[in-house]
Amino acid sequence: MTAYRSDHKFGYPSPCACRDDGPMNVVMTDGAAIPSALSADRPGSAAIEVANLVKVYKTTRAVDDVSFRIARGSITGLLGGNGAGKTTTIAMIMGLVLPTSGRIQVLGFPMPEQSGEVLGRMNFESPYVDMPMRLTVRQNLTIFGRLYAVPDLSQRIEKLAADLDLGDFLDRANGKPARDFAGTLPFPWPADARSPVTAPLFPAGYGLTYAHAQSVGPVNEDPRVDLSAAASDNLWFNRGVAPSPWHLGLDNAVTARSVDLAAQEDARQFTWAAPGALAIDGPPVDLTRQADEGFEVRLDWRIDALPAGLIKVSVGTGSLDVASLLRLAPQGAVTQTRIPLRCFADAGANLKQVGTPLRITAPQGFVVTLSNARVEATGSVVPCPPKG
Repeated sequence: MTAYRSDHKFGYPSPCACRDDGPMNVVMTDGAAIPSALSADRPGSAAIEVANLVKVYKTTRAVDDVSFRIARGSITGLLGGNGAGKTTTIAMIMGLVLPTSGRIQVLGFPMPEQSGEVLGRMNFESPYVDMPMRLTVRQNLTIFGRLYAVPDLSQRIEKLAADLDLGDFLDRANGKPARDFAGTLPFPWPADARSPVTAPLFPAGYGLTYAHAQSVGPVNEDPRVDLSAAASDNLWFNRGVAPSPWHLGLDNAVTARSVDLAAQEDARQFTWAAPGALAIDGPPVDLTRQADEGFEVRLDWRIDALPAGLIKVSVGTGSLDVASLLRLAPQGAVTQTRIPLRCFADAGANLKQVGTPLRITAPQGFVVTLSNARVEATGSVVPCPPKG
């Protein structure tokens, strides 16, 4: 379980010491130690103060000696796995569950002894509790508005509905769909990659409705064709996407996000949080013809951060260190790197069977934005990257 508290004037959370499993055991302070007894009611008291809070259900210790102090005007998040004790702690703060031991004070008032003094200023919204399904949205809002003594309730509901464009939903029973499904397939949906479509998975005119519910069968994942025959041998990454049948893979050290380079989301930015690699994999292809004809690997990318160490580009089993090339390229600007295919063959690549046409291995701190990766013919002679 992880917990956060905030004493920053903008409410940004900062981490605190906590346990990752088992009953929740958290101490949160604003810089001062939690005293053994809670502070008395006073102006400027904390929004919430909890000291040595314990809740035991029979033999299960759901909350284990929790203490924290939350300043007024701050934002605090309480995070943890199922069974960590988050909801139980909140329920005890609200006065809904009695603690086994410990003390709780909200806005300077002890809970649950003086809950009537503060409940009108508290609210708890749970994703596990639905509004009554038999009531309309307006009726639900009316009930909760009365519970909180909202003045001019009818006018407030109408204004909120107008501001949020919810007028069409006000008098509909909660949980009822606004409309049924009306669309149907205008064409047969194929069951695999074969063409023409002779046995579709879903025929033309197929559609579901709430009134006639039915289960959808399993979707076939076997293309039933040889994708290697249809593979684009020369195009591995295009406008930020690995085109079929290639697919992009990242290990745990590398993260990716779509970015705008020359057009909207036409590239991916990759960040190495630790030594790791990205790879483009697919059905094995034969690149010997391209190598014999002088084709080159072309990478259109932007080097955003270049740490010390080896930056390796691999085609199949042949790897080359391109760090020296990248240090000559302008950082932060789109650049083009070209490496002859024969260089990878010289480095040990079997170009007859290439299932991983591109692999980039780098140390922590490497950040690159990649738009395109391909093999193409060139009229110029490009040397191999220098060794060492």
